[in-house]
Amino acid sequence: MYSNLPEFDNWLRELDAFELLDWERLPDIELYMDQVISYMERQVAVFRLTSEEKIVTPSMINNYIKDGVVPKTVKKKYSKEHLSILSIVCTLKQILPIQDLHRMLEFLINEGEIPQVYQEFCEMQKESLESMREELNQPTHLESQSSPQEMALLAMRLAVGANSARVASQKIIASLMLEFGDKKAELEARGKK
Repeated sequence: MYSNLPEFDNWLRELDAFELLDWERLPDIELYMDQVISYMERQVAVFRLTSEEKIVTPSMINNYIKDGVVPKTVKKKYSKEHLSILSIVCTLKQILPIQDLHRMLEFLINEGEIPQVYQEFCEMQKESLESMREELNQPTHLESQSSPQEMALLAMRLAVGANSARVASQKIIASLMLEFGDKKAELEARGKK
């Protein structure tokens, strides 16, 4: 037992076994919407707060496509590119607004290929989870005798760190848009002529 919170202990066990599938292990065949939903629910299940929570729905995916966050499908089939971008979006949408995710992905995908961006994302996610596991595995944090106040203090410390990282991320995206957003739109407009 990790702590005196059984629900949290179950999640920690799931987290210990969690690993995002890297690019090479993503499905090679194109999937239909219901298959994508099923796949994504398994791919990012550890990020749900409750087992009933839906990380992604068909209407969410349709909105992501309509808003240009996810590329359009070909004959209503989803490729590895779609799955990788959806994995990034479904994981990070709890931290960043969709508009910021879209802007960030535009800068990343224009700079490199989707497989490379996705692999970097998987590595970052792995490193971040390992760091959090190390933090949580400190003997004083998850001893079964930890009081509710000590656990709440740990939750607050993690939330403060996440909030600081969120603000920094959003500031970087906003700065990129201020510095390069107009130039990017101008270059895209020239390319379409």
